[in-house]
Amino acid sequence: MIPLFQRGKELAKRGADVVGVDSSEEMLIWARQKAQGERLKVNFQVADALNLPFPDESFDLILSNGLLCFLREPEKALMEMYRVLKPGGELAVGVLNKWSPWAFFRRIKGLYKDTIYNQAYFISPPELEGLITRAGFDVKETRTCLFFFPINNRVYLKIEGQFERLDRRLIP
Repeated sequence: MIPLFQRGKELAKRGADVVGVDSSEEMLIWARQKAQGERLKVNFQVADALNLPFPDESFDLILSNGLLCFLREPEKALMEMYRVLKPGGELAVGVLNKWSPWAFFRRIKGLYKDTIYNQAYFISPPELEGLITRAGFDVKETRTCLFFFPINNRVYLKIEGQFERLDRRLIP
């Protein structure tokens, strides 16, 4: 299994046409630099998740990682994703689980430090499934990951699946 945030990068490496969107030009500058450093061809665009600048049925796959936690209208963003996804296409969504230790630590950190996570609404798996279903999608699979650390290291990325399976058994 390839972690969600790595999937877009992996697809670009394999020659897929990849489009990266963000409402922040600053974030896109960072992403462009990272992609150029890895010699990846990605089309980056400033875009509003509630009003995507793409025609209907434009994409085979949509990856959304961390976005929904920062939107006031996450269901509307999902409806836009549904609109631009081709029939038979797939959506993969990653959010910070409301009940995860990471969400807990982000909330605690926010008590004494100004952080972007102070503006976040963390979503539980049942809430996420409801949002996705109401937007028109059929939920095929739900997975949780409690302890995947943001380490970009090949060895770690190869073994992270074992950590996830262990963590699911220890902390369901």
